[in-house]
Order: sequence, then C-alpha cells, then structure tokens
Amino acid sequence: NANLVEDSAAGTIIDDDIATVSLGYGPAVVEGNLGMTMMTFTVTLSLPTAFPVTVDYYTQSGVGGTFATPGVDYEDVSGTLTFAAGETEKTFTVTIYGDLVEEVDEYFGAYIINAYPVSIYGSASTGYILDDDNIRVVLPVIIK
Repeated sequence: NANLVEDSAAGTIIDDDIATVSLGYGPAVVEGNLGMTMMTFTVTLSLPTAFPVTVDYYTQSGVGGTFATPGVDYEDVSGTLTFAAGETEKTFTVTIYGDLVEEVDEYFGAYIINAYPVSIYGSASTGYILDDDNIRVVLPVIIK
C-alpha cells in the first residue's frame, strides 16, 4: 500500500573486463626432404569482445648458425589478423622448405604488434625447424 513517486530508475554497468591479445608458444616442425611443410602460429584473444580487434604479425630471423634463413629454410610472412566480435582465436601459417642438407635444428622469430583496441600480453614466439637429414656412415665389418 505505497505510492511511488518515481516509477523508473537508471543504472550504469561498468565493464571491468580487459581483453588482451597474445601469441602462443612456437611450434616445431620437421623440415622434410622436399617440398613444403606449413607451420601454424596461434594468436589468442583472452576474452571475447563485442567489437572487432586487429593485430599485425610478422616473422624475422636473426644472424648466426642456428637461425633459419628466410627464402631458404622458411618464407617470411606478415599481415593483419582481425578478430570478429566474439572470436578468440586466429592463426597464421609460415611455409617451411624441405631440403637434403645435414644441419642443426634452426629457428626464427614470430611477432605481433599494433593491437587495436586492446593491449598485447605476449608479443614474441619462436618457430623451430627440426632437421631430419641424418648422415649415416656404413663401415664394413671385418671378421678375422
């Protein structure tokens, strides 16, 4: 038995969820003897968003004996990934070239930059190219 003076009210919902984007642990693939093998990197958005999110990616090698050589061991890539509203995972692939050269396992870097409108949590990863060209020497057995 009460009389309402105001029959409506306004409320504000403050969003305290903060999404970040990160590049997952680097994959390892066996190079193969001929042809190409694809290496897949996974980029993850920590929370689904109600808006699109973009992030740029690229690969790069270092200098030295254990670094892979772009154009010989793998193909450098770069581009932009776009997460649609609600999506939380995207991938990009790198082509790995097979060969018959005995060498050490090699690696190269993969990176994400320029995330918008979220922050980057983990920006670097490593792709490992595992050599499968074992040199085998067969020696004759001499029994006396």
